[in-house]
Amino acid sequence: MATVALSALRTKLQTLLKDTAARKWSADDLDTYINMALVQWTTDLPIASSNSYTVVADQNAYDLPENAISVSWVYGYFEGTAQQEFLSPMTLRPGAWPINDEPRRYIVGFPLDTQFYLPREPGGSTFTLYYMATHTELSSDTDTLDLRTFRWGEQAVLAYAAYLAHKPYSASRARLRQWARRPDVDTGNPLEDQAQGWLEMYEDLIEKYAEPITYEFIRMPRT
Repeated sequence: MATVALSALRTKLQTLLKDTAARKWSADDLDTYINMALVQWTTDLPIASSNSYTVVADQNAYDLPENAISVSWVYGYFEGTAQQEFLSPMTLRPGAWPINDEPRRYIVGFPLDTQFYLPREPGGSTFTLYYMATHTELSSDTDTLDLRTFRWGEQAVLAYAAYLAHKPYSASRARLRQWARRPDVDTGNPLEDQAQGWLEMYEDLIEKYAEPITYEFIRMPRT
């Protein structure tokens, strides 16, 4: 799998921003923009992930992983047989169901948005949640961005980070006055134009390469 370190991403971003001397943006600022771009990229193209849970007696609500964006299904033993099965999500709130006749699905967001609720207690000792996730934040220079098979993702992350880098400056009218050719003429917002250009580059990459439907989990047929 292709990976790239935070230090390399920062250096490339400085080159794109024409700020290799770090006069306009500090390393901490660029790291913030890169991590925000990571969240955006993997929200638009989530990472297929899974998390194993140990069954707690008489407990129906379990916490979602912190990096979860959406959930796909739960896999485990839920019947008195030797066969494991998938439980699909549903949007209904849990109610009073006859014992052993609960829905064969689960509810996301009950009682809190960060939890999911299993109508029936698992029959085994563990179960697995399959979900879509964002990328882990990069904090040290040696932390790496896992591009998976999406080598174009590096361009997307850098483009979105460059877009974010221009936004705070675009909001400063006093700073923008230096761009005016004549003091009595408002030439608009050149930095905002640059920001928009980077955003369009990011959106073009997503439109060209991202095919979310092909990256969903492939559900096994129920036996």
